Amino acid sequence: MAEGRYHWSNASASARFGKINATTAIPLLVLLFFPGKTTAIIALITMGFFVYIEYWKKMDFFTAMRAAGVWLSGRMLTTLNNVKKFRVR
Repeated sequence: MAEGRYHWSNASASARFGKINATTAIPLLVLLFFPGKTTAIIALITMGFFVYIEYWKKMDFFTAMRAAGVWLSGRMLTTLNNVKKFRVR
């Protein structure tokens, strides 16, 4: 049996630059194409946000966006629970 994080569907490693996920490097690409002081500040803030998500929250970007969506919308009840809640007896 597969236990923990060693499952066949998790076999591919994510792209990384050293210890940093490749998603974090996207603001650097933007900085290369549009150099400037404001772009550099925005790139550093965005990279700091990605590093915070990855190392302190232990999530990747898409998992963090999914968690933010659940936090904003709240946990959804299934259709069956909604029907039971409003059923007239």
